[in-house]
Amino acid sequence: MHRFFVEPHQIDTDSGTVMFTNEQAHQLVKVLRMSTGDQVIAVDSEKLHDVTVVLESPTPRQAIGRIVERLLITTEPTIQVTLYPCLLKRDNFEWVLQKVTEIGVSAVVPVESTRTVVNRKTLKYERWQRIVTEAAEQSGRGKIPDLLPLRSLDQALEHASQLHDVVYFAWEAETEPPIPLIGNPQQIAIFIGPEGGFTPEEADLARHHNAQIVTLGKRILRAETAAIYATSIVFHHLD
Repeated sequence: MHRFFVEPHQIDTDSGTVMFTNEQAHQLVKVLRMSTGDQVIAVDSEKLHDVTVVLESPTPRQAIGRIVERLLITTEPTIQVTLYPCLLKRDNFEWVLQKVTEIGVSAVVPVESTRTVVNRKTLKYERWQRIVTEAAEQSGRGKIPDLLPLRSLDQALEHASQLHDVVYFAWEAETEPPIPLIGNPQQIAIFIGPEGGFTPEEADLARHHNAQIVTLGKRILRAETAAIYATSIVFHHLD
């Protein structure tokens, strides 16, 4: 069943209805070809509920659904993982956003490092937001990951060190240890470099911010592969 994230004000508990946005109405009627009597799920991320509704006379500009069922969402991770990926070429970065949303990250903070080759002027935050929203809807998430503003590596490391129990900094020149999943950290940050990797100076900067420099194995991974691999390891062991 198709899922759409809605804001609290879109849910009218008195009348037992959900009012979809104009954009969602257009998606329902023009793209999905849905009509009166069809069911969709409105995701109430505030209360973590999947709200099943039956559409009533939807048009491309307005769609209202009558609530027929509420189910608690149990798919959200038990840990909070923030990914700090360096900017990549457009398709690769968007693929990372989509996949780490499916895996379960709570937030993504784009990072600009020494070897980043992407021009700031090409950043597409509105497009990125649509990508993470659609990925969250498709994968059954109860919340949409936060997409934070671009930061320099130094700013990102400072941000991560203040908010997280542990900060992992993946660097291909490191030989050991692998990601040391010890204890029960609840707030975890993961840094992934750009196409050319992090420099030795940037690894030193990460150490200065008390990040743990880690290897992802003996083989050199593409940046987008490393992002998926590292987040998957953390969720596999801690979630």
